[in-house]
Amino acid sequence: MYNYTIIIPHYNIPQLLERCVASIPMRDDIQTIVVDDCSPDSPELTATVQRLKLRKNLEFYRTKLGGSAGRARNLGLDYALGKWLIFADADDFFDQSFSEKLDRYLNAEEDVIYFNFRSVRSENISQISNRESDYNKFFEQYDKNHNEDNFRFLYCTPWGKIIKRSLVENNKIRFDETRYANDAMFAVLVGCKAQSILPVDEVLYVLTERTGSLANNFCRKAGETVIRAKVALRIQKVIKDNGHIFPYDYQIYIRILLWNGEFQDLLNLYHTIADYDLTKSNILNIVRHTGRRYWLVALWLIWQDWMLLLFRRR
Repeated sequence: MYNYTIIIPHYNIPQLLERCVASIPMRDDIQTIVVDDCSPDSPELTATVQRLKLRKNLEFYRTKLGGSAGRARNLGLDYALGKWLIFADADDFFDQSFSEKLDRYLNAEEDVIYFNFRSVRSENISQISNRESDYNKFFEQYDKNHNEDNFRFLYCTPWGKIIKRSLVENNKIRFDETRYANDAMFAVLVGCKAQSILPVDEVLYVLTERTGSLANNFCRKAGETVIRAKVALRIQKVIKDNGHIFPYDYQIYIRILLWNGEFQDLLNLYHTIADYDLTKSNILNIVRHTGRRYWLVALWLIWQDWMLLLFRRR
């Protein structure tokens, strides 16, 4: 029986994947699942996979459709057997104290244990990075007020925590299979459904910043911002539907749509905003408060609404 299942989605970075797997201790109670998300075939990848398959308790799978780390993680969940779930990105790795922390918290009563992390440059791991540094501040704030909201609703990544598999399975929690922000809803649902959590201000995970990664080109690709906006809107609705009161910031993505000039995506969101238990006035207020230069955009949205109503009446 496994105590831990570690799930690692991978796409076309075999050298970094090997680094990640090498940071996992060789223990009989750890099941390691690597899911390749349709990487292009290459001699390097083939050789890497062959070496990985020699490792004890490591399972290797491939998705049938590429383009989503969420889909890869869901496939990993289908094969997970451990008491605890742990997620890692293929370009990151675990801290040297990882094994000791697993032993210490194996029998913890909490549903989720949130750990701290450190961040480095992937190309030079001796160089410190500031990626996701806001998460580090959650532990400082928790020490002062013991408010769990930051962890439950804003620690929106699968890494950096260990999660009881029973919590995920009993509540049928799965990752979105979108190109972007596929992990945010999973993380928030885990936070919403957990009966108890434990923040531990100790490093478990080493996050890397890598040139060319999705995280390093945030909201710069066509269609990305509107996907993230829809996920954020769904999250604020899910938090409310689960009986929690927390002001999740979906507004930032509306503003990014404005800043990027992605007005057609904004219009589509405006027309479907009722799906998220909000009104068109919520969108208009965000647009107006973003700056005077966008007041014409607010008028354009209203005009588009009138035109649509006229068309339907005909």
